Amino acid sequence: MNPILSLMAVSFIPVIASIFFHFYFKAEKFKDMPYMKKQIIIGIIFGIISILGTELGVPINGAIINIRDTAPLCAALIFGGPSGIIAGLIGGIERWFAVYWGAGYYTRLGCTISTIAIGFIAAFVKKYLYDDRMIEGRHAFILGVVCEVLHMLMIFVTNINDIKRAFEFIELCTVPMVLVNSLALTFSVYFINALEKTKDESNEKHVPHLSTLFQNLLIWVVALGLIATTFFSYIIQNRLSQKQTEDILRLNIEDVVNDLKEQSDNSLLTTNRLVLDVVTTHPEIPLQEIAERYHISEINIIDENGIITASNEEINIGFDMSSGDQS
Repeated sequence: MNPILSLMAVSFIPVIASIFFHFYFKAEKFKDMPYMKKQIIIGIIFGIISILGTELGVPINGAIINIRDTAPLCAALIFGGPSGIIAGLIGGIERWFAVYWGAGYYTRLGCTISTIAIGFIAAFVKKYLYDDRMIEGRHAFILGVVCEVLHMLMIFVTNINDIKRAFEFIELCTVPMVLVNSLALTFSVYFINALEKTKDESNEKHVPHLSTLFQNLLIWVVALGLIATTFFSYIIQNRLSQKQTEDILRLNIEDVVNDLKEQSDNSLLTTNRLVLDVVTTHPEIPLQEIAERYHISEINIIDENGIITASNEEINIGFDMSSGDQS
């Protein structure tokens, strides 16, 4: 099956579950059920959905894209904060142990912490920003983006000692993870809001309250601040990675140069001793013949005063070796 189609199919699991259980628990027989009992049941159900999000992850370009984080977000924002916390804990703990049956080890800590933290974040937003009211679709999308960006940052932070690989992973996963989780959450919230809205309510003139305006402003400020922070962090870390790579390349080049220089010096020293031995033991052999034998451009014999007394290049005879920096 095409991985994109598989991903779309998997992403509808929390959407369908959110709609079904939202109306299921509004039935007459559940009206008297204690609040916390409902929260525990919903938390466990969406915790299982979070596990399915991990286990049904779709491989795309070498990375496993999953909808694990959507479950605690839907649970908290649609049903209540406690259920989101429970779902996040179940999904996060399962992700920690999932490495034993095939899940990626590299992102184990980052994904575990993120899923648990997202449950608490969604519960906080539901309780303190929306006063347990239903969140709007566009705000759900923004919150989904923020949570997934935090997820990617957590993967980076937990792999700070391996910056290059962490950035490669984040570059590969960020866009599909943000889109699939944010859209799944948005669809869940949007469909429930649409189904709950009555004809009379849709015809009423809506006057925004100050608290609503504040919520809108706050969530946009938080989202933009997080995105800006992530962007600048990416630029800084990218430049640090480039500098680190340049430093490693420079050190490697210096090592190669030093090795070549050492080998060259040793080779020249060995050749010099061979020539010295021939010149000393067989002074009758012309210097030009010795130079050709050892593939040398010049042979110069210098006295104690630094004056060239003999050479295969006659123009060098009489030259003072101390007269120039190079010589």
